[in-house]
Amino acid sequence: MNIFNIIQTKKNRDISAVTSIFSKIEHKKLTFQVEIESTHLRFGTMLINRNGNVILARPRALSSKIKKGSYLRFKSPFSKNTVIRMEVLVPEFNLINGTPALICKLPEQLLVTETDRANNRHSTTRFSNIKLHIPWVNITTRIVDISNSGCRAIIPAPEFLDEIQLHQPLAGCSIKLGKKVDIYLKSITPRSVIKNAVGFEFEVAEDNLSSGYFRHLIETLERREARYHKTEPLF
Repeated sequence: MNIFNIIQTKKNRDISAVTSIFSKIEHKKLTFQVEIESTHLRFGTMLINRNGNVILARPRALSSKIKKGSYLRFKSPFSKNTVIRMEVLVPEFNLINGTPALICKLPEQLLVTETDRANNRHSTTRFSNIKLHIPWVNITTRIVDISNSGCRAIIPAPEFLDEIQLHQPLAGCSIKLGKKVDIYLKSITPRSVIKNAVGFEFEVAEDNLSSGYFRHLIETLERREARYHKTEPLF
């Protein structure tokens, strides 16, 4: 088999796999979380697969954020850590019943595998009281996104960035919620640096208070996203 046939065979398998997932979602009338790529903005939606295009319910509050040619991504409900990307063809139109919707192109490539961190990241840029405390450099700095296993924090001065060694665990760190609540971290390791933002991988301490506060934080962020980015049912 030549290279063209190998590529074509893989493409056909990819299309078949994606179509199968979309058909299951539509048949079960599932609601799932979609992220606008490169924004960390999410919304709950439903889909209808018609003639090679995918119709999604669109939240009114995010209409200006969804552009033609942009991409949406979502985690497959049937496969852990598997993400599907869709190109937006028509960012705004209404169904016959008045429901706001958008149209995406049915993906032709198989699913993109990502880490759980990427799939479940929540923006915290609206909040100024969610912070990371790093005692050994004596800074408490703002967290701009967070997930079950990591966060991204702004490091305010270049001299502090110079002190941080990638892939070297830090000790004694905590997430602060306001002035009264500390979520202690069992471990935290810097994994990436982009400009003045550092991406950390962490594990929450196992004591009941820390794990309880952290669970409450994530659930609160999920509820706020769901309420603010609400869509209307397609069916």
